[in-house]
Amino acid sequence: NIVEITAGTQNYFQSAIDYNGQLGEDVLYRLVALGRSADGPIDFSSNDAVAIAPSLTWSPDAQTSVTVLASWQKNDTTPYIQFLSPYGTLNSAAPFANGDFLPQDVFIGEPSFNYYDGERSAVSLFGDHQFNDIWGIGGSLRYTRSELDYAQMWWAYDNFDTGRYNPDGTINRAGELS
Repeated sequence: NIVEITAGTQNYFQSAIDYNGQLGEDVLYRLVALGRSADGPIDFSSNDAVAIAPSLTWSPDAQTSVTVLASWQKNDTTPYIQFLSPYGTLNSAAPFANGDFLPQDVFIGEPSFNYYDGERSAVSLFGDHQFNDIWGIGGSLRYTRSELDYAQMWWAYDNFDTGRYNPDGTINRAGELS
């Protein structure tokens, strides 16, 4: 059994548990859960998550086993990929832009627009029975529901002759919403 608490940079705080045991003589259980609140590595970004996954296994005899697994997970995050120009990141942007190098936490997106939020839940059932040394039967079922909301602005792929900067040192942006 494990209980974990972690803290770190970028307002990172996470707690987790993995706990298992036995209920009576023929039922095993396990509970795995996680909660995380954190900023991302760039301005206006987040990396938050909550998950829980309980399970039960019933073995009424040595030949029979039935397991039920459930899970639920919710993520509220920000896409980190910004497709930055090599000028301002790897090479100086001085020939094209209003500065030399971009800050490491620069955010090209739009704070109220950039998100990658998902929620997923699932229930699984596994069963098997061994009739003898040769014959047995087993099966499984699963139900899953998943939703995802995604929106992101990034540095547009244009102006290649000027390091992807406009003549006045600004940039164009492109985006996607799904």
